[in-house]
Amino acid sequence: MRLFALILVVLLASWTLSWVSGKNNYAIYFSHPHIILCLGSQLDCSIYNSNKAIIQSLPFRVDINPSVNLSGSSYVRVDYGGRVTDLTLTMVDSIPTSIFCLDSLKSLTIQYGTSLTIPPEIARLRSYLTSLSLIKISSSLTLPSELFNLTNLFSLSIISCGLETLPDAISQLSALNELDLTGNRLTSIPVTLAQISLLRTLVLNANPGLTSLDNLQGTQFLWNLNASNCFIDHLPMNVSNTGVIELNGNQLTSLANLETIISDITTVISLKNNNITVLPTTIRKATKLEILDLSNNQLTELPEVVYSLSALKTLILSKNSFSRLEIEWIQGRFRTMSAVVIL
Repeated sequence: MRLFALILVVLLASWTLSWVSGKNNYAIYFSHPHIILCLGSQLDCSIYNSNKAIIQSLPFRVDINPSVNLSGSSYVRVDYGGRVTDLTLTMVDSIPTSIFCLDSLKSLTIQYGTSLTIPPEIARLRSYLTSLSLIKISSSLTLPSELFNLTNLFSLSIISCGLETLPDAISQLSALNELDLTGNRLTSIPVTLAQISLLRTLVLNANPGLTSLDNLQGTQFLWNLNASNCFIDHLPMNVSNTGVIELNGNQLTSLANLETIISDITTVISLKNNNITVLPTTIRKATKLEILDLSNNQLTELPEVVYSLSALKTLILSKNSFSRLEIEWIQGRFRTMSAVVIL
């Protein structure tokens, strides 16, 4: 008996414990790298003998394999074996927990709801869910801790949900490649975000309270950084190997640190609608740069190094403070080059 107790203690030490409580619902989740054990949950998946039974039990219409994705309807994609692989819930009053019994679900989209909450039972999708999209389902969404058990998640989108805080636990989503947090109320991003080594695309557009990206420092393989229409007033440091940088509509006045976020793989830099006064000569580091958009800023001169960017295809400089003579010089210099210049 003592030996059994010792083995149990050792096993539980390698599991993550989370406690979930709600009205008439108390559950303890033990999460292990390969198993999720739920003790006390009222969700009993054994009452469904197939994915079909789960879908047919839902209290609203669900279209099966529609020929086109229907923006105003809920629908599923079902494979040849009768397994539901993709589920989109649209304008539902609540999220039925039975959907978390779908044992082959890879993609889940929940959109256009009112004050919806994400049930803790979402942890049951740990082994197979790779894409989760939450779009306009709440005006003040909070993320349950169980969501961060989805360690196979490749893409996470939380769009226009009033999200104010991204928990430190985001780093537990170690397989995450794409993170889209457009249109929320974030004022900061956690330093743990930089710990997700596979993250390639980060979209933070339209978070008007977001003033800094400093916590991205140390990120090494973030290919696409898009944080337009926020309130960012300076560039982050040491965000390596970035291919596409879009920071339009912010409060940038200086491009200090530019050399620490661009490299010879950077192809697009878009910084329009800011208050930038000087383009630093360190732009020369972006030897593969194809598109540079600096429109609607306060530039008065273009540095000589820009003319040496041989890969440049499009240069947008309209609505700046160039003199007539400077405009003529820029136009003349680029007349013998292949780049399209918009002044």
